[in-house]
Amino acid sequence: MNGYSVVVTALFAGAWLGTSGSIARAAPCLIVTLTGTQGGPQSFNGLAGAGTLVRYGDETDECGTLKLQFDAGRGTTMRLSRLGIGPEQLNAIFFTHMHSDHTEGFPDLVQLRWSFNGTGPKIDVICSADAVSPSGATISCRKFTAHIADAFIQSGEIAQRHSELKERTEGGPAELVNTITFQPRNEPQVVWSFGDLKVSAVRSTHIAGHASYRVDTPAGSVVTVATPVTMRPHRRVARQHQSRSRRWPEVRTLSCTRRSTQLWAQTREAECSHMLISGKAQSPTSVLWPSARARNT
Repeated sequence: MNGYSVVVTALFAGAWLGTSGSIARAAPCLIVTLTGTQGGPQSFNGLAGAGTLVRYGDETDECGTLKLQFDAGRGTTMRLSRLGIGPEQLNAIFFTHMHSDHTEGFPDLVQLRWSFNGTGPKIDVICSADAVSPSGATISCRKFTAHIADAFIQSGEIAQRHSELKERTEGGPAELVNTITFQPRNEPQVVWSFGDLKVSAVRSTHIAGHASYRVDTPAGSVVTVATPVTMRPHRRVARQHQSRSRRWPEVRTLSCTRRSTQLWAQTREAECSHMLISGKAQSPTSVLWPSARARNT
């Protein structure tokens, strides 16, 4: 992985009015936060590994009805904690592909969730089905999640923690993971939904089993694309992504490559997101679409 890009499309719904036409309902809102922008296994200046948090709700719950994490690179749990979000608050985690810079924060996240919420509920993990690389290696998200706590089991920590609190699942964090796999296709397919939010996936070509995701809500849509962006321009990636399905309309790019974060984020994560989405940033790491009113800002 040579870089990380988030492609964002804003498809706003119309005004949300009550049936009387005079009383406005709570406006739906969508917040996108880059929890990490460091691409590749190397470390740089405290940047967290690749990850994107998508929050959806309305003004009454501060966009907190659903919290979806896309990829979980190094330091994801720490970045979420800065937002006041614990692992137990996540509804689902989506993996674009199985490179370590997109997954190595996951063991930390599920171990912490198990330690303090050892009775559940389970968290949905959505990823590609087993895929075979050109070299013959099997890329398996399913096995990754099933064996996520093996090191802690072998060290004896899982048994010791379970003895302290019998309510924790005896088999450790893996027993609190509900893995949902799909076969990536060139045409979008819905892979997860809840209420009026749906997540669809489309095949990408970084490695075997690579997929990109689109979140659709009444407040707007977000597309996450993890790709070696230093090899081709962001907007070309967006166009290539579009060409796989005419049903995914034009997108604009929120890009944070390693090069841009080195230039702009010497002290703060993903400063580039603040600069590229002028007037829409809630913080240096977040982009907010609160309602139709946002179109006038």
